[in-house]
Amino acid sequence: MFNSYPDIVTVNQLQKMLGVGRNTAYKLLSEQKIQSKKIGRIYIIPKNSIIKFLSGN
Repeated sequence: MFNSYPDIVTVNQLQKMLGVGRNTAYKLLSEQKIQSKKIGRIYIIPKNSIIKFLSGN
């Protein structure tokens, strides 16, 4: 799943992967529904956490 994406993705890539807008992507991250790390103003999002979110874990 998502083989064309790197192991660590950006918010823009997250939007494309899920087909959601910018506000929804940031809401998922801020509510920790998708695990990520925030370094300064940048979110570091592991691809595995997106797959876990989609599978309902």
